[in-house]
Amino acid sequence: MKPFTKEILDYNINFYRRLLPVLEETGVGIALENVFHVQGYNRFFASAEELAQLVDALDHRLIGACWDTGHAHVQKIEQASAFRILGSRLKATHIHDNNGAIDQHLLPYQGTIDWTELVGALKEIRYSGDFTYEAQNGVNKLPDGIRDTGLKFALELGNYVVSLK
Repeated sequence: MKPFTKEILDYNINFYRRLLPVLEETGVGIALENVFHVQGYNRFFASAEELAQLVDALDHRLIGACWDTGHAHVQKIEQASAFRILGSRLKATHIHDNNGAIDQHLLPYQGTIDWTELVGALKEIRYSGDFTYEAQNGVNKLPDGIRDTGLKFALELGNYVVSLK
């Protein structure tokens, strides 16, 4: 895999800094998401360390991190450690599960993520942002007549997950 480089970091710093006036004018923030390493290339900011480095370099109150649990699980990233690294930089989440091999966008417990450990780490860092599902494949194949029930289950499941530890 080609390494994360200073050129990649500098390019992204310059790109996002150009957006700062619009962010300040509107009060809208950006949460930069962890992405996949693909085809032997480090697509930058796949790890918590890389994401933290970018957020710190931008050093702006309207820029933080978004952690995608499915992306991290496929990459075999230890997510509790990642949350500890991100700490207060973490502003948003994309919550979904998978089998650890492909990004399936399932509800929690439909894959192999350790939700107790993950939620424990979120509580440890006092994460106060949203617990945002990106788990459409947990309910989208349900027949129309039962989809509302599936969505209610997804809500109850989310409430259960955030109540852990």
